[in-house]
Amino acid sequence: MDNNSNKKKKSLSEYIRSSAIISFLMFIANWVYDKLESGFWGRIATSYDSENIASHNSGICTLFKKIRWSERVSRPLKYFIAKSIEQSFILSKIAYFTDTVLYSACKVHGVFFVSFGLYIEIVFFVKTSLSGNGLNGLDYTAVLIGAVLIIMALPLIFSNQTLADALKESRIMSVVIFDIIGASRESFSKNVTRKDHLYAPFIIGMVLGLLTTLIEPLYVILGIIGLIGAYAVLIIPEFGIFVIAVAAPFAPTMVLAALSVYVTLTFTLKFLCGKRSVKFSLPDAMIAVFAILTLLGGIVSPDPAGSIKPALIYTVFILGYFLCANLIRTKAWLNKCLYGMTLSLFGVSSYGVLQYVFGLGESTWHDEKMFSDISGRVVSTFENPNVLAEYLIMLIPLSLALTLISAGRSIKAGALITFAASLLCLVFTWSRGAWLGFLFSTVVFFLIYSKKIFALFVSCIVLIPFLPFVLPDSVINRFSSIGNLADTSTSYRFNIYSGVIRMLDDYWLSGIGTGLPAFSQVYPKYSLSGIESAPHSHNLFLQIITEHGAIALIVFLFIILLYTQSVFTFSKYETRKTKLAASALMCGVFAILIQGLTDYVWYNYRVYLIFWLVIGMTTAIRRCHRSTRT
Repeated sequence: MDNNSNKKKKSLSEYIRSSAIISFLMFIANWVYDKLESGFWGRIATSYDSENIASHNSGICTLFKKIRWSERVSRPLKYFIAKSIEQSFILSKIAYFTDTVLYSACKVHGVFFVSFGLYIEIVFFVKTSLSGNGLNGLDYTAVLIGAVLIIMALPLIFSNQTLADALKESRIMSVVIFDIIGASRESFSKNVTRKDHLYAPFIIGMVLGLLTTLIEPLYVILGIIGLIGAYAVLIIPEFGIFVIAVAAPFAPTMVLAALSVYVTLTFTLKFLCGKRSVKFSLPDAMIAVFAILTLLGGIVSPDPAGSIKPALIYTVFILGYFLCANLIRTKAWLNKCLYGMTLSLFGVSSYGVLQYVFGLGESTWHDEKMFSDISGRVVSTFENPNVLAEYLIMLIPLSLALTLISAGRSIKAGALITFAASLLCLVFTWSRGAWLGFLFSTVVFFLIYSKKIFALFVSCIVLIPFLPFVLPDSVINRFSSIGNLADTSTSYRFNIYSGVIRMLDDYWLSGIGTGLPAFSQVYPKYSLSGIESAPHSHNLFLQIITEHGAIALIVFLFIILLYTQSVFTFSKYETRKTKLAASALMCGVFAILIQGLTDYVWYNYRVYLIFWLVIGMTTAIRRCHRSTRT
């Protein structure tokens, strides 16, 4: 019975594949792919290696080779700096303190936690008695934190095991320390002998407990965790990139900027000590030029005081590209970062879906008269539904790729759930530009995935007239309104474009400077009546040329060209699993560039950071797999 059914299934599949229609569609698909690969556009798309080799043989690189810059200047300087750093007083004290903490008995740490928790309680009750209000209306968070610290200390007090051994034996902490942070087990296996003095941890706990008279206990604890994290990043800068990638959609802008600067400093220290390397290619040079133009835009501006801050933040966030490209050099770190970004995508998407389910969407971001069937647009962890949509379309292709290439069932299921949740959240943003970007990127992704998908797309064209019978009316109405000038949002954008184009007659070469303060100062002089208060040009490419001039736009387009060439050239030689991850990130970049035709997608600093992280992660994929292959 089973054999007969298998034969029927096999014969049915063979019949479908051998049918005239399918054969014709596959013939067209093979012809199109062959023309693309061997034709002019195929040669352009896969010429990255030859261009990169030509850049390395350029006059500047040749000059550096002739004067032997690395041998005469760079290498001796690095040796001198590395020796100075390794013998520095501060680093030696940090290392000594770390060994003291790790190789002291757990009872020492238990005394610290008891002292810390006890003095939190004492401070709370002293403050309560001095307030004169009794226990009415008080926040008992401090009491709870102190109690938790004391209870947590009890099993530690009776243990003579070192903290390093306890951490290695703990399943949860070993995952955090060795799998996530990336520390080696050898670093927790030193032969260090320490005398356990209990008065020192008691005094330190007392000081921190008394500090809660000025600072909330929770912030003191977060500060301690932050110091531990800072030390982990100092030792393992790759962990810093992982934290940035995961925290980008949640953390405040200035926290992300400070973290980016700190990771850059730790990476620089490692590089100077010869423990990390820097690889500089043609795209890196172009991105560096773009960063310089961005920074100069903060100085040469009609409002330098207002432009310098955004210029600095943008420049710092561009560093995210260089950190990804040079720090993420192993498949282990690459996978951690990619899956970490996908986990963040799930959190953001789930929150957005819950906002829609509970009716918490914003109604101020659309024409309520024209779209009365839309109850609200979700914003999740962002302040604007369009900004949320920009974040989603950059990473949705990655979740789709991980669904297809992940080996374990649980990971594959998690990626699929993330893809479904993010897709649903994207619908609830009601962002038409993002929808267009997502559709374009999805088509490109599946065309890269398989020739058979091309045949499927061609065959599905006949189904387009039936979409109104399948999709909800609200989606159809929203999508069909694209380009409708009766929509206030669309007409508003076209009026802004008119004013910006008039402004570019005077500023097309130099630009007006980085940031919205410069735009708000110059644009009203050229705007149409009633559109003076526009915050930006609502178009990525117009905004780049407006802020930094035509040269910056040319540099940016060249960056995108090189980036696209690098992915297609890489995909030509790699396996499907490897190339799909890089292609997915590239499709995410394509998606946000499509949305950039109708909106200034870099308006939000966090989206700007994630944009460069995505490009950096793509470069990391290429460099990781190229290095292991060669």
